[in-house]
Amino acid sequence: MLGYIHPLKPEMKIRDYETFRAYYCGVCRSISKRTGQSARMALTYDATFYAIFLDALHKNTKTGISMNRCIRHPLKKRAAVHSSDSTDYASDVNVILAWFSMLDHYQDGEGVKSVAGMAALRRAFKRCKKRNPKLCDFVANKLSDLHRLEKENCPNIDMVSETFADILRYISCPPFLELSNETQEAVQWFGYNLGKWLYLIDAFDDLEQDAKKKRYNPFLARYEYNPRETDIGDFKKKIKEQAEFLLLNCLDQVTKAYRFIDVYRNKDIIENIIYLGMLNKTDQILQGEKEKNEKSV
Repeated sequence: MLGYIHPLKPEMKIRDYETFRAYYCGVCRSISKRTGQSARMALTYDATFYAIFLDALHKNTKTGISMNRCIRHPLKKRAAVHSSDSTDYASDVNVILAWFSMLDHYQDGEGVKSVAGMAALRRAFKRCKKRNPKLCDFVANKLSDLHRLEKENCPNIDMVSETFADILRYISCPPFLELSNETQEAVQWFGYNLGKWLYLIDAFDDLEQDAKKKRYNPFLARYEYNPRETDIGDFKKKIKEQAEFLLLNCLDQVTKAYRFIDVYRNKDIIENIIYLGMLNKTDQILQGEKEKNEKSV
C-alpha cells in the first residue's frame, strides 16, 4: 500500500484517535507475530484503515484492546487491538503489496534500494504467500499487466488505474466476512474506487520525480509532456484541473458505495477518513505539499 489514507486528526475525537492508534499498533504486532520483525518497517496507514474497515464489516467479531510494550516503544505501554481476522489479513496484505512494490521499483531500475527492501521482506513475503496463494497470484498477474502497460507508455489513464483498482477490489472482501451479495458488491465498488484514487494520487505526487528520471507516469503519457517545450512545474499546473476531477470523482464513488454498506463499529473513524482525511490528502497533493511520509502514530 502507498501510505496516503490518513485521518484528519484535528477533527477526530480523542477516543477515536486512540482507537485508530490502537489498530495501527495492532496491525504492527500482527505483522511481527505472523511474518517477523523486519516486515514491520513496511507498515502504512493504509493497512491500518483496511483493518479498521474490515473489522467494521465483521458482524460477529469482538475487538479487544490491551496495553503492551514493543521494541519501538520500550518505556511506555501502548494500546493495541488484539489479533483478529481483520488485523491479521490486513497485515498480510500490507506485506504482500510492499513486496510487489519493491519488485516494481527493481524492474524500474532502482536497484540498490529495492534489492535491500526485497531482501528484508523475502521471508515475510514467503510466509504470507503460503497463507494467501490465490491473493498473491492475483496481485502478481494484475501488476504484470500494469507493468506491461507502463512499458508501453499507455496514455489511457483509466486503463492503467483500473488495473491497480482491481487489486483493491479483490482484497476488499476476504471470505471470513461472509457478506451478502448486495453488501459484497458495494464493498468491492468501494475498494475499486479507493484503489483507483490511490494509484492516481501517487502518480500525481510523483510527477516531477518521474519526469526527472524519465519513468512512466500516466499523466505524463496522457497529456504528452515534452521537457524540451514545457517546464514540469508549468505542466503540472496545466493538468491540475483534470487531475483534480479524476481524484474527486474517485472519492465521490467511494462515499456513494459507503452509503450501501452496514458497519458495526468504527463508524466515526471511517467517516473521518473517507469524508475528511482523503479529501484533505487530495488537496495537499494537488497543492504540492509533501507530507507523504508522516511520523507514525
